[in-house]
Amino acid sequence: MRKAIIFPLAILLVASLATVAFSYVSRVTEESSIGQSDARTCGQCHNMEMSLWVTHAHSRALLVPGKDRNFYGASYSSSTPGYKKFVKGKFTKDDVKYAYGSLEIQILWTKTDRGHELLPASWDIGKKRWEKLSPLLKKLRASGVTLEKNCIGCHVTGYDPETDTYTAPGITCVACHTDYEKHLVTDGQETAGVAVDKDPAYRAKLCGRCHAHGTDRKTSLDFPSGTSSEQLAQFVMATPQPGKTTADFWPDGTERAPYMEYQGFIQSGHLQADLSCTTCHLPHGSDDERNLKRRTDSACDGCHNQIDELPVHNNHPGKATCVDCHMARISDSVIAKGIYSHTHTFKFLEPENAVKWQMPDSCTTSRCHTSQDDSWAVEILKGWRGQ
Repeated sequence: MRKAIIFPLAILLVASLATVAFSYVSRVTEESSIGQSDARTCGQCHNMEMSLWVTHAHSRALLVPGKDRNFYGASYSSSTPGYKKFVKGKFTKDDVKYAYGSLEIQILWTKTDRGHELLPASWDIGKKRWEKLSPLLKKLRASGVTLEKNCIGCHVTGYDPETDTYTAPGITCVACHTDYEKHLVTDGQETAGVAVDKDPAYRAKLCGRCHAHGTDRKTSLDFPSGTSSEQLAQFVMATPQPGKTTADFWPDGTERAPYMEYQGFIQSGHLQADLSCTTCHLPHGSDDERNLKRRTDSACDGCHNQIDELPVHNNHPGKATCVDCHMARISDSVIAKGIYSHTHTFKFLEPENAVKWQMPDSCTTSRCHTSQDDSWAVEILKGWRGQ
């Protein structure tokens, strides 16, 4: 009897979370109507996926003040830390129209004649204080970045640049499961499309439409105009220039900015081995902050189960993880300093290149030998390699 009571309560909780999470407006430049969510329909059957997804960053990719439970109300009291320095006289609560971020830092957007632009301060959710924008956000704000031109396509589902509307805020089910209608009318006999049916390379490309930097040839926007094969083909990704540091890449081809995981991944041997993003990550979410299927080294040694036999792995004293050496930190996050992006090329970033090009390396710019410099790492490796 007890189990019979708990199970309906769990379903009710998921359904209530879904209802709260999707009472949004559905226009970017004119807040005029309530968006309709496909996720509530999917959640009726896919309870586990729904319960994970409502806590995932994908579901919270665009937040609306007053309409979203994950929009943590910032304090505009003069006694709030950081308010007088970063907010007072610059903007008010009523100026905030949209936000990103529901875990650590929340960045805010306001309506202008140009579209929606960044406000000059961010709200630290955990510390409950106002902060200045991160260096990268400050640079983006100065460049005149707008939600419509540079961002919105990767923060909502079904964005139409011609009408400036979207079908639902956040990355909902149909953003990846594009054949959901067929799935519904056949009572689940037909799969829900792209994310399930296509080969691993295409599934990775579906993630790459947002986890990559580039320009859409048709719209000139910084994101693809849709998810079909034709629309993805119109998205021209930035490419590395060997030997040169660019806005997006280091001279050795390593990604240089956040949200470029796909551009690193396609350089790796994982793509050639028919692996995809979802080989390691759970797209609906998990209790791991990186949404990994298995934690740290366990995500690697399922395939790389003979790595201890390699001499280079035996040379290293102490405990270094796979991520420490093969997924080095490449930049701070967009939202805040101290939140890092990691390379997805999975290559060891050579200290010699760090000396030559003033770029990150796997030894001194990750979490390990931060008190040492690149030249120290070069000499250590020479000893290991018998040079």
